[in-house]
Amino acid sequence: MKRLIVTIIMTTLVGATLLAIHAQEDDLPFGLITENNTVVRLGPDFAYPIIEQIPIDTSVVLLGRSGSLFGRFDGRQWIEIDYGGRTGWVLARLVRTGRPFNALPLRGLALPRNRDFRVPPEFNLSTNICDAWQGQFASSGNLITGDGVITFSYPAMQGAVNYSVVAEAPSGLRRTFDTGETSLSITIGSLNFEGGIYNWYVIPYWNDTTNPRRAQQLCVRRQGGTFEKPDTTPPTATPSA
Repeated sequence: MKRLIVTIIMTTLVGATLLAIHAQEDDLPFGLITENNTVVRLGPDFAYPIIEQIPIDTSVVLLGRSGSLFGRFDGRQWIEIDYGGRTGWVLARLVRTGRPFNALPLRGLALPRNRDFRVPPEFNLSTNICDAWQGQFASSGNLITGDGVITFSYPAMQGAVNYSVVAEAPSGLRRTFDTGETSLSITIGSLNFEGGIYNWYVIPYWNDTTNPRRAQQLCVRRQGGTFEKPDTTPPTATPSA
């Protein structure tokens, strides 16, 4: 009788483990290549070099997207895939997916173009320019202990002429600060009043003019870290008697 109970328990545990594994597999967003010799590029843009061609009906893991879909695919939508442990980007219209395109996480952007519609020569396309944006993201200054200024630092990116540092309050409200340097100091008074844990991000831009409206974002925002801030809401004045 004890042996039977042990056998039942072991069978139940093995079954539960297999169900958990299958559930994890089912959560992975898979896709299927729909055209033979589908071109895989280093990044989400026709200017990036071809790194491989894969056959029709290849099963791939969907890592993310570049662009958004409104209506039909027009060549500006790309999907980052994992195929056999390698990664690359393919045109979205060449992948059959079980998940809406816009539901995939945004992981890449098209390369910038100058007024001749060419990729600026300062960008080295032998690697994905955003994958090459590596280095230390750090902050210094403690607003909780009384420092009035916090300084953010981040790595330089090839071709970037401007960086936007975004400070996001716990409520989701954001303040954006622009600079051409790889560090930026922000006073406590320039942040939102609310206290708590803030996230900070960096977004690199390229621009061939002095007009900020022509700035072209290079990469999806990169989170630098977090910092804590006290509540600085001005006290409500008490009416005199």
